[in-house]
Amino acid sequence: MTVNLINSCDFEGWRSMQVYRDIVINGFQQFGFSDYVYRNEELNIPTSLSNKFAKYYYKYMHLPRAVKKLGDDALLHHLDHGYAHLIQSNQRSVVTVHDLTHFAYPELSGYSLSSWKKRMLKLKKANHLVAVSQNVADLLMQFLDIPANKISVGYHEIDLDKFTRHDKVVGREKWLGKYQADHYILSVGTNDPKKNIKVLLEAVRKITKEGLNAKLIRVGAKLEFHDDRLNNLVSSLKKNGYLIELGYLPHSKVSELLGACDLFCFPSAYEGFGLPIIEAQAAGIPLICSDASCLPEIAGKGALFHEVDNALALASQIKRVFSDNNLRRDLRELGEVNLKRFQLGSHVTLLKDVYQSLG
Repeated sequence: MTVNLINSCDFEGWRSMQVYRDIVINGFQQFGFSDYVYRNEELNIPTSLSNKFAKYYYKYMHLPRAVKKLGDDALLHHLDHGYAHLIQSNQRSVVTVHDLTHFAYPELSGYSLSSWKKRMLKLKKANHLVAVSQNVADLLMQFLDIPANKISVGYHEIDLDKFTRHDKVVGREKWLGKYQADHYILSVGTNDPKKNIKVLLEAVRKITKEGLNAKLIRVGAKLEFHDDRLNNLVSSLKKNGYLIELGYLPHSKVSELLGACDLFCFPSAYEGFGLPIIEAQAAGIPLICSDASCLPEIAGKGALFHEVDNALALASQIKRVFSDNNLRRDLRELGEVNLKRFQLGSHVTLLKDVYQSLG
């Protein structure tokens, strides 16, 4: 059987899509299902063209032509549901759906939202959908009226043999030595409203006002808001040394930071899967998440939770973690148990079954 893998373009900058592509390709090679064609043609686009035009050209001109050339008998796996416009009714197709953000937590409006919804409607033409969480599967049924028998839930997987647990003492000296504190809280991600970073900022303000010697270590987009009150909060926390922004870092460096910190907070209001959850558990540090969308589903018993918009509840959970050695130990151990659900090979084994069901 030949399966044509249709990948999103790397220069869109979605780390999770690159991680997923590697999971599929490496999984096929490692688990004996190597009869596939991986199509990711090089783009012969003049360097004078803008990235915006290059994306448009790739998504709406280059890839549709490449997909059409595969013919009516082709079996395609679209690795990124954002490219649902490529689905052809005359071709057998599988699509991995990573999230349905704008149904569950709309950040777009007007034409942009309408265009996104039209693209998502194309998912109804696929022969089978692989949702990365049950939460995503439920949204597919709720908003797109896709029957349950056309959806399989396949969690992301993590290669624990390749996920290095870094020495805390060495990591702390390297990354945090000049930021003296008793406790270090790590936050990673974009600055999108759905990431809900404002709740974490308010919680940090509360715990530090109460005398807890803690610092929030932030990796990712610079914290800038349209809300002056939040911008003032960011400025105040930075001025007083409670917020350290390190900017964007390579994935390998983020794993070092995970090992160096004492707590990972993930207060997101919506995620399709939440890859940082299992990375934090793999790093062996305590985890606190919001109770929104798929986060309880993915984190399992290896995390504490807070109401998504409740900064006081998050502050209370942070204080619990830092005051209770047994709780920290339990969270680490339960996180290790939870990781077994995402063992290497589980996702591609599900994909094999889906492909074979389509002949």
